[in-house]
Amino acid sequence: MENERLTQLHPGPLDRSVLTRQENHRSEDVWGGEVEAVLFCRRCDGGFWSQVQRRPIHPRVLHILISAGFYGVYRVGLIKLDHAFITALVERWRPETHTFHFKVGEATVTLQDVAILYGLPIEGEPVVGIDSSKTPQEWQDLCEQFLGFRPHDDKLNGSRLDISALESHLEAFGEINDDTDELVIHQLARCYMMLMIGGILFPDTPGNKVKLIYLVHLENIDQIGRYSWGSAVLACLYRALCRASNSKKKEIGVFLPLLQVWAWERLKIVHPDRLQARDGAIIFSDDLPNPLYASRWSVQLSWKHSPQYVLSLFRDQLDNLVDEQFVWQPYVMENLPDYCRSGEYFWHAVVPLLCWDVVEMHQPNRVLRQFGMRQNIPDACNFSKKHEKSDRRGRQNTDWSTHHASHILVWNDRANRVWEAPLAEGFLPYHDDYLKWFRLITRQIIGNPEIRIPTGYASLAPTSEIMARQLHMLYQYGIKLRQESTTEVAGRNVMEMCIDGLMAANDAQRLGVSPSYVPKQPDNSRNRRRRGWAGRRRKQRGANPDDVSPMEDANPNVEPDCGTSTRFTGENLNDEAQFGMGSSPCDDVSGSHYTDNHIVIYNAESSPMDDANPDVECRSSHTMIHNVQPLRQFANEDVGYATPARPDHVQSMNDDLNEQASSFRGSTSSISLPSSPTPSTPQIPISWPEDGTLTLTWVRNLMLAFDWASRNLPPSDLLTVLPIEVFDRLAEMASGIMHKEPNCLQIDSRSGLDPNSTVVVVGDVHGQLHVVLFLLKDAGFPSENRFFVFNGDYVDRGAWGLETFLLLLAWKILMPNRVILLRGNHESEYCTSVYGFEEEVLIKYADNGRHVYQKCLECFKELPLASVIGECHVLFNYLTQSHPTFLQIKR
Repeated sequence: MENERLTQLHPGPLDRSVLTRQENHRSEDVWGGEVEAVLFCRRCDGGFWSQVQRRPIHPRVLHILISAGFYGVYRVGLIKLDHAFITALVERWRPETHTFHFKVGEATVTLQDVAILYGLPIEGEPVVGIDSSKTPQEWQDLCEQFLGFRPHDDKLNGSRLDISALESHLEAFGEINDDTDELVIHQLARCYMMLMIGGILFPDTPGNKVKLIYLVHLENIDQIGRYSWGSAVLACLYRALCRASNSKKKEIGVFLPLLQVWAWERLKIVHPDRLQARDGAIIFSDDLPNPLYASRWSVQLSWKHSPQYVLSLFRDQLDNLVDEQFVWQPYVMENLPDYCRSGEYFWHAVVPLLCWDVVEMHQPNRVLRQFGMRQNIPDACNFSKKHEKSDRRGRQNTDWSTHHASHILVWNDRANRVWEAPLAEGFLPYHDDYLKWFRLITRQIIGNPEIRIPTGYASLAPTSEIMARQLHMLYQYGIKLRQESTTEVAGRNVMEMCIDGLMAANDAQRLGVSPSYVPKQPDNSRNRRRRGWAGRRRKQRGANPDDVSPMEDANPNVEPDCGTSTRFTGENLNDEAQFGMGSSPCDDVSGSHYTDNHIVIYNAESSPMDDANPDVECRSSHTMIHNVQPLRQFANEDVGYATPARPDHVQSMNDDLNEQASSFRGSTSSISLPSSPTPSTPQIPISWPEDGTLTLTWVRNLMLAFDWASRNLPPSDLLTVLPIEVFDRLAEMASGIMHKEPNCLQIDSRSGLDPNSTVVVVGDVHGQLHVVLFLLKDAGFPSENRFFVFNGDYVDRGAWGLETFLLLLAWKILMPNRVILLRGNHESEYCTSVYGFEEEVLIKYADNGRHVYQKCLECFKELPLASVIGECHVLFNYLTQSHPTFLQIKR
């Protein structure tokens, strides 16, 4: 037994004959400690859904979309993405097999799923053609002919067109009636289809363009439906998953709603509860085809019984997945519309999937249980290690139908490539030959039990696996003890205890096979890649070329903004308060002091791309960079995120508030100061002052109330802290003040700025209420000699966007000339509807949620856009790649 003793958990694979690319896989980074690397999920369909909600597609155009095969995408509607959930799935995607490796076996998105969930046609010709190069004028001519408008030069980038050009054209188009020319109807239908292609089905890498090469397939309006759009979408999904599974990648852009709905249909432990139809949903007439399977998720959802936006929790759930929690056949075939059964005869055919330059293999033989058949050990895959690295660059005027001639021949022979197997009977037993083989070749565990973060969700699945393996090994030891007469009773007792323990853990079936666990050996074959410029220098000096994708340098536009962080809504909003600031991707708060007027720059959030952008700095000979207290240290020491009944830090915070109040007395006469100390607990509910005038005491009480509620109350109880009447007065008064302000505010001698003044400039806070409280404590409250300039992005991503924004509005009302609130890109209807703020408000204010959300949108519109501080123009530019705060001071 000594040689078999388990001291560490080996995550797999024990047999590396199948997963040959483990060293460069995302799961390897997770095992090494990079536990919160959430992928940014690119999409560019917000404008499309906003437009069709305001003005639904006319029936004459809609009937063309139905015959073309695009109706299902429109009928399902907007599916909001959970970036953390997508990331957890990508961590289990294997480019070697084109399948997800779950604990219960392999699974994947198949042609069947594409047809049933979204009704995309899979029968037909592959989406390929001649990738001919054209001049900008030639592309403009084609757009004018097929789309009905001629885009400006600045809307074209080679063969790619800005999606905004299509949106603007449709927005400006007048009403359609029965007399509208048929040619115009065809052009409008192509516009809608190009929006779906570029924004939903095949989103371009930059996320805001559509490839005009697809126009060749839309030329004949009656022939659009003869193409296999479904197989093309699936090919691009496979390609994107293969690329994103590489440890270097930080984003993924493809038809991700298909992937998320596919997973919701099958994974019982993570899908939300479906409630009722959304407000403002598009109404479809009865004469249109029946809704699709994915439409079941286009309703109001509840995460009361499932996780949301928490990568570590999703990862742990998938690590602990059991047979009963995975639905191999979720579809009720009798209820399917006819158009969803197109191509049913080859749903489980082993064929190549094509979309222009993309070729990926459809491998249903590896997931036969999804078709109700018995799974056996599949044949080896023969994918090239670099098959996902090829693309269209440098291949102008390529005829892809000729280039892929051999693959097209196999596709055309799909009826003879259908894989058949005996029907399955219930769950596969633990000792089944396939599962025994699979456990040897797969990566069983993603989370590392040796990595323990001080805040956030603590993973349980890896430690549970260790205990189960130890009991399994101890059971084998009991068998050996029973073979000796002197230890027979002891052996039987040991075996019974192991059986009882594993049965209690619902894992006793593993006792039916011999243990095949290999202790983790030191692995020196892989040198951990160094990040940032050091890593790039290593690559330039001659790193292994297999470690570097040729797509890496060609796609530098990484945009981790909006969704790269863990977000919490629903019940998990209060969980984030309990576990601390685990959603922030930054390790510290950095500052910069400008010597003349003491311009203090605070970044509430640091971009993951900081290492990749060393030129981002405060450029001034009078600028000094320094670091202040790290956020994680602050979270553990200053604030005490252990969620006691009464937070330990409240009294110390009150002392600081009183100290700041003392400094106020000598600096301003415009504020009514309290004569008594601040109470140790907030006065709840907050009531509006009788005379309608806010005081420092009122604002301080609001700070304490929000801070206390974030740690002790569920999100849905915010209404008991800040009644709707108080919210209305707060929002209306702040809006009235900001409405009178110019778009560009001047902070100079006329507004009280002098050489002794301090200007505190704060970057994106993104719903991090406790960061704002810390900044106010660290920098000092606004006063006659202390200005605050907040540069927008108050909401989304964090759990307390509403509280953060309302607190800043209160300070704005209290000191309108000392607190400057500017508008960021997240203070918009699109961002807030996609990245979490809308859901947060609806949860916190329930029946009044829609009213509160609309009030916030109205308030956003009143926010100024820029500021000029003294003689220094402080410009905050949000770079396309990573949105770091960039300070440029001009003397």
